[in-house]
Amino acid sequence: MSSPLTFHPQDAHFLDIFTHDIRSPLLGVYGCLSELEHVIEVLPDNDESKADLADIKAGLSRMESMLNGLLTISRRSRPGLRLAEVDMSAVLTAAIEQVQSESGPIDIEVTPLPTCRADLDAMVETFTHLLRNAARAGGPITVTGWRGERLHYTITDSGPGLSESMKRRCFELFAGDGSGDGIGLSLARHHVIRQHGWLRLRSLDRGGCQAEVSLPIREHGLKT
Repeated sequence: MSSPLTFHPQDAHFLDIFTHDIRSPLLGVYGCLSELEHVIEVLPDNDESKADLADIKAGLSRMESMLNGLLTISRRSRPGLRLAEVDMSAVLTAAIEQVQSESGPIDIEVTPLPTCRADLDAMVETFTHLLRNAARAGGPITVTGWRGERLHYTITDSGPGLSESMKRRCFELFAGDGSGDGIGLSLARHHVIRQHGWLRLRSLDRGGCQAEVSLPIREHGLKT
């Protein structure tokens, strides 16, 4: 299966140049806005001007996140898969450490997880994105896994669940609620698809959202 997030090497090189060239003037604009903030701060009746400036800064921040997202996807689409036996408990430990380094302690319970044969770096990044998403939604968070005809891993949060619009758009690029860069779920799905798996999100009747990753069971040495 060809992933929509896989770039041709020439396109990836173009994106590298494009994002670099766009980011440079953005830094200049940020500098100008900082000077404007100081000027507006001493003006009388400046509430409307401060609100306008905040809107401009929010728009620029969103643009920078989109550029960073395109660059990240471009770079992640290049390496080939390196399949190895992966300890999923270690993967979750690495993901938890990354998310906690960004946002502080999270309330999470991880049950024993079956190992899989997969790309270690891709799995760590996939579960970091999913765990980051769950942490934003709200804890406690539960991670489970089981082995059947395929391998299954779930991350369940205690947030409000998916809105109706997000049910249709959750894997689209930059379709988030503004709390992140809008690429995490798309990139996680990309990694899973490359390994012949699937990723789905669903709201639970009791509340919360559950992300489920399913991967094939591969014997050692089996080519993909």
